[in-house]
Amino acid sequence: MRSRVVTADRPRTDYCYDSADMHISSTPRPSFSTALLVLAALAGCATGPPPPPSPLQQAGLDAKRVVIAPMNLVSSLPPKLEGSTQFVSDAIRAHLEAHGKSVASMPHRAGFDLWRQSTLQVKEAGKARNFENAASLFAARLSENDDFDILIFPSLFVQNTTGSLTRSSKWDGAKQRLNSRGELKNMRGSLSGKMNVKAASLYIAVVDRSGNVLQTKRAGLELIQHMALASHRNFDAHTYTADIEYNDPVIGDEERLRDGVARAFAPFLAEQSPLASEPRVTVPADKPVGSRPSPSPSPPPS
Repeated sequence: MRSRVVTADRPRTDYCYDSADMHISSTPRPSFSTALLVLAALAGCATGPPPPPSPLQQAGLDAKRVVIAPMNLVSSLPPKLEGSTQFVSDAIRAHLEAHGKSVASMPHRAGFDLWRQSTLQVKEAGKARNFENAASLFAARLSENDDFDILIFPSLFVQNTTGSLTRSSKWDGAKQRLNSRGELKNMRGSLSGKMNVKAASLYIAVVDRSGNVLQTKRAGLELIQHMALASHRNFDAHTYTADIEYNDPVIGDEERLRDGVARAFAPFLAEQSPLASEPRVTVPADKPVGSRPSPSPSPPPS
């Protein structure tokens, strides 16, 4: 007698496999469609709902108003990167706004003055002179006059890495092959070997309104040097040069910059930025972040 599959009479309400819902007589040989249904059911049960966000990720989701401190407030800015600060700052703001955050930037002088006062207060209190203690006081003093949820401390710095024309350099989560400019005419063979190359990285510290450091992370941006190739002919001889030179602009790859900024903020903010769904609140032009409140005018004499 031919075996057959008998299913339960009640209608199925889900795709999760339950052995109590199915009876198999003898040693069955299920049809192809039945096998596909069982596999789909098992796959659905194995996938399940996505995990809930971590406390750090939830803090990123809950934050609405973000203040960005001046670039390299806590460390010296490498001279070669001075011309790239606005380019990087704009990318940081764009990433935050893409996550629906209302973003305000501290004026350069106000930020540095407040940081100097915070570090001095840490020293006078006899506390450990570290970033955490200074950032906590900085946030506390800033919150006296400004409303914010998250404070961002960005810094640019230079890393030493090894590069070549055939293999990619790797640093701080970034990967890039050394670019070349120019050409070597009538050269037999090819250039090989490794050399020291400078690269730019971004450091991001995330601090909440209470002064708690939620995350510190650095991410590689791009190689800031390239190989300049040149051929020279002197009578019947050819000479070749391959020099390492700085890019102009030093940081100029928008795609690499966006990727680096996203990695520096993750997992506090997701690397894939959703479009902002709520209107953003702009800071009034007459009250920049970090400014002291103006005293109330005295009433006119009666």
